[in-house]
Order: sequence, then C-alpha cells, then structure tokens
Amino acid sequence: MPGGKKVYSKRYPPAPETMEIIHTQQSAEERATTKKSFNEFLRRIETESTYVLIPERIDRGKHFVALAIELSQKYEIDIDIWQKSYFIEVNLHLFCSSYPSELTRYIAELFTLCDRFCSFIFPQEPSDFTLSLEFDTHKYYLSGKLINE
Repeated sequence: MPGGKKVYSKRYPPAPETMEIIHTQQSAEERATTKKSFNEFLRRIETESTYVLIPERIDRGKHFVALAIELSQKYEIDIDIWQKSYFIEVNLHLFCSSYPSELTRYIAELFTLCDRFCSFIFPQEPSDFTLSLEFDTHKYYLSGKLINE
C-alpha cells in the first residue's frame, strides 16, 4: 500500500566499499502514463477498502517494532518503519555479508512475528538489498473480500 506514516528511520555511515546501482530512467511520456494508471488504481483501492482493527495483535505489533529498532541500533543497520493502513512495515537495508549468529536470531524472531516478507533492490538506497517484513494490525477487505488472513 502506498503512503502510510513513517514512525522510525535511522541511517548509519556507509561501509567503505559500496556498490553503485545503475538504473534507467523512464521518458516523460512513460512517467505520465504510469502515474495516471497508478493514480486510478489507488483511487479504486481507497474507495473499495475496509480495515478492521485486530485488538489482540496490538502488543505483538509493539514487540515487532521494538525488536526491529533494537536490531538496527545494536548492529547499525539502516531501517525504516512505516505504519500503513492495515499493517506495520519494517524495511531493513542490508548488505551481502556474513552476519553474527546473534543478529540472525533477531532476524529469525522478526520472521516468526511477521505475516509477509519480501526483498527489493531500491536505487535510492546504498544497501545491496532491502528486506521488508510486514505485520498485520487490521483485517483488510477489498470489495467485501478478506485479503489478509
């Protein structure tokens, strides 16, 4: 889901050797077409979406966020945490590296708490990849159908 409210963000000094990410730009016409299509898609989703809070997940969500912040601070890992319309999103900006077992235990606990995860390469981030973990706080209905369960 686009938008949302950034609830925490932290960046640390880059490692001495970072890779340069190369990407191509869209033409002005391609950007305009994409923007129009995307805005229509967002409008449709916003008008057909319903969110129902899951009260029993509030404390687990707080633990999820606290654990992610602790991991970031302890190992100086760049992080962004977003409160989206029906979930919390934690983005850990990682490098291809060997990490100590204690850090892998933090990540394993975040994995057990999260409802979905994926990884991305963001051109605007100097990291090798971003691990994105999502924790549902609401049931999400689109056009009357339950989407996240």
